[in-house]
Amino acid sequence: MNSLVREEAGRLVGIVSRADLFRSLVRPDKDIRVEVEDLLAHDPFVDLTKVGVHVHDGVVAVTGQLERRSLAPRMIRMIATVGGMVRVDHRLTFELDDTGVQPSSSNRQRL
Repeated sequence: MNSLVREEAGRLVGIVSRADLFRSLVRPDKDIRVEVEDLLAHDPFVDLTKVGVHVHDGVVAVTGQLERRSLAPRMIRMIATVGGMVRVDHRLTFELDDTGVQPSSSNRQRL
């Protein structure tokens, strides 16, 4: 959707699109990448030697391997807190799918 910009007398002086407005809110890709990498470097569950971060037009692309599948949603939520990013795309793999693991009844602690 575009908006027409008119002067007081009603003469058309320009057109503003959503992309124009959004562009002013997006940070440079390099700044976003540096902040995401810093955030992940301080996460004890992420091995940055196994994870890559690339940013293009505000879209953060994360690739690589995590130890556990359950860490992926946590990582994505953490990255989404970085200001100026548009969205997070990921192609993460994992060594262990721990999302369906349930303790056996003999291992459950009683309260």
